[in-house]
This record gives sequence, C-alpha cells and structure tokens, in this order.
Amino acid sequence: EAHRRFLYGDEPGGKRLQRLFERLGTMIHERTEAAGYCGPVGVDALVYDCPSGRLKLKPVVEVNPRYTMGHLALKLASRVNASRTALWTILRARDVVEAGFDDIGDFAAHMQSVYPCRMTDGGLISSGILFTTDPAQAQTCTSLLVVGRSLDQCMGYFAEFEGRLGRWPSLW
Repeated sequence: EAHRRFLYGDEPGGKRLQRLFERLGTMIHERTEAAGYCGPVGVDALVYDCPSGRLKLKPVVEVNPRYTMGHLALKLASRVNASRTALWTILRARDVVEAGFDDIGDFAAHMQSVYPCRMTDGGLISSGILFTTDPAQAQTCTSLLVVGRSLDQCMGYFAEFEGRLGRWPSLW
C-alpha cells in the first residue's frame, strides 16, 4: 500500500506519475532521435527504500534502445481475453528438473497436454499455458504465459508439483 500511495498519490488513476513519465518520454525521445536512433525504447525505473525509511523514485535507471519485456508484456496482454487472469513468468530449468521432468521440453509437453492454450472465437487466449520461448531450445530457463478464470486457477496449474515449481505462484 505504501508503494502504491508513493507512486500514485491520492489522484485518481495516478495522473502524477503519468505526467512525470510523459515528460521523461518526450525528453528521451528527443535525445535518442538527435543521436540518430529511431525505434523502440524501454526505460527502467526503480522505487527504493532509503535508510531513513522513506521511499524514493529513480525515474531513469537505464534507457534500452530495443524492445523490452515491458513491450512484450503489453503485446501479450492485448492477446488475452480481458475477463481472464494472466501471469507471464520465467521458470528455471533446475526447478523443472527438481519436479521430476527430464528438461524444460519434457515439462512443456506435459503442461501443454494438460493445459492446452484455448482461444475465444475472436482469437484471444482464454485459458491454458503458452510458452513464449522455445522450450526445446531452453537450457537454463523458459518463459510462459499462464491464463485462467482466476489467480487461483492459474496457481492450481502448478499444484501437482513438488519443490519450488509447485510453490512458485506463492513466492510472489
């Protein structure tokens, strides 16, 4: 709650933060354009606790002249049925192996058979698991989109597993 109040204040819709990032976006756009860059840009920001106990915002930690995870998350969100809950996460290969699978590919085959990605008539993801990296190529980790009617349903997709893989939804 303290972080939300810090970021958004008491204004409806968090207009204060929106105005700040609009100004920063304009400044960053002008500078990247002046440097000859024309393309996607992502900006990392950080909220942190000071030794005094106060929260502070570092609005520009890094400027990334490329598509970022945020760009991809927004695109993925536009492909999910708005009445559903979606989680986009990264799982470690060692957690998959600890849960009894040979590798990420084996895990993906299991999850896709039990929780296939189901689409609405309009082509939106309505439920299931969608791997957003190629599980056959994944060595250390994989990313996947988990979609269900509720957070509990999404978390339930992993309830059968032992170890960290079965607990990962509760680790947030």
